[in-house]
Formats: sequence, structure tokens, C-alpha cells
Amino acid sequence: MKLISQKYMRNIILFILFVVMGAQCAISQVTNGGLKKGSIKEIDAAMARTKGTKYIDENYKITLPLHIIGDTKTHESIPLGDIKATVTIEVINFGQYGNTILQTWNFDSPEIPNQTISWSGKSVHLMPCYDNGIGSFAILRGSTICGQVSCMKQNDGKILWAGITNSVEEAITMREFHKGMSISEVEDVWTQLRFCQFKFSRNSGQYKVYSAYWLDMQKRYNIFGNYKYVMRNDKKYADYYFDSQGKLVKWILYI
Repeated sequence: MKLISQKYMRNIILFILFVVMGAQCAISQVTNGGLKKGSIKEIDAAMARTKGTKYIDENYKITLPLHIIGDTKTHESIPLGDIKATVTIEVINFGQYGNTILQTWNFDSPEIPNQTISWSGKSVHLMPCYDNGIGSFAILRGSTICGQVSCMKQNDGKILWAGITNSVEEAITMREFHKGMSISEVEDVWTQLRFCQFKFSRNSGQYKVYSAYWLDMQKRYNIFGNYKYVMRNDKKYADYYFDSQGKLVKWILYI
């Protein structure tokens, strides 16, 4: 079996480190064989679920084979060779409160760590689309592209999925949370912030919901109509849903 070269292995490992550190990444154009416009069934099926809008704002999950990753730091398109990999995109919808979207990378290699990154909030959306024959699952916060997984069809008809994370600070990309975390693990993340409260909030169906509360500036008026600003630590920033085993299933940030 042909093994991936040491150069590519080094670059892949470096790329994963860039993801963990929050480096900005983007799709590199793949020119081998040229690109071809055409229908891609996964993109078409996803676009049908937008229901006349641009976005999939409902529970949705798709897992795709991952063959290439693009790294803007080295300006390389890195084939994964014989390493089997997938990227999973999942939308967890919370109605009027928005979406949480997870992008999970799984590599069949002990040398490359699997990664889950997420975006959560009222303006977070998944947008399937085409651009010059390239199909794409774009994750947006407002008008900012936070993450993206693109599909390129070559002239020979082969489809190459290229996963990227196009992370920018204002996109509020989270790497601290993933499914299966315990209550104490989630609490440990939040309590690193001074004055944060993390506590049981309510039961919701089969789930126990814990909420994170943090600082907020509020006006306080006296009887004469004058006011002053008071700092409180009771503004809810997030809800976390745990199953009967105390494992994290889903979450939403109120941002």
C-alpha cells in the first residue's frame, strides 16, 4: 500500500495545529485535471432543504469523505493520500435562538488528532451553494464565513471534498466544546472566566439543562429618575443539554 509522504504528513500535522491555534485558512484551488461545472447530489439535496431561503435552519447532519485540505499559511493543497478521513457538518436548531453548527474532522491515523469546532448563536447559519462549479457548505455568522467544506468535481468526474476552517476572531469559533463532555468538564471551561456562574437551570424533556451566567452592565434608576450603571454576573450566555448519563448532547450560545 502506498503511504503518504513524510512531507505531506508533516504538513497535515502542522495544518491541524493551525486549526487548534485559530489560524485563518481558506480553500486552495485544485487545478489538477481542471474543474468542471455540474450537479453535485449532496449540494442539490441540501439546497432543497433551504425551503426558498439561503440557509438550512433545521436539524441537519451530513458526513463527507475528506481527500484534500487547503492551508493558506503554506499556500498548499495537501492530498491526504491513503489516510482515510471524513468531515461531518451538523446543524442543531434552537428555533428563535438560532443554531449551533459543528464541524468535526475524523482521521484514521493515530498521528492526526480528530477535531470538533463549532459556532453558535442567533445569526449562525449553514448555506449550501455553488460558485463557479464548486459546491460548498458555508457556515456563516451574519455575513462572515466562519467555516467551509467545498466539493470540487474534476474533468474525469471524480469528486474531491476539501475541508477548511476559515476562522476569524469576530466569528467566535469555539474549540472548547464537543459532544460527550461531562458536566464538570463544561463547567471547568466557563469557570476560567472570573465571576462566571455555571449551574443547573431546568429540566427539558429527557435533558438536564445547565446554564452559564456572566457579567452584564445594567442601568439602575432611583426614585428621582437618576441612574447609575451596575455590574452584575447574572446574564445568561449559554445553555448546555446533558443526557441521563451526564454527557453533553447539544448547546446554544445567546450571542
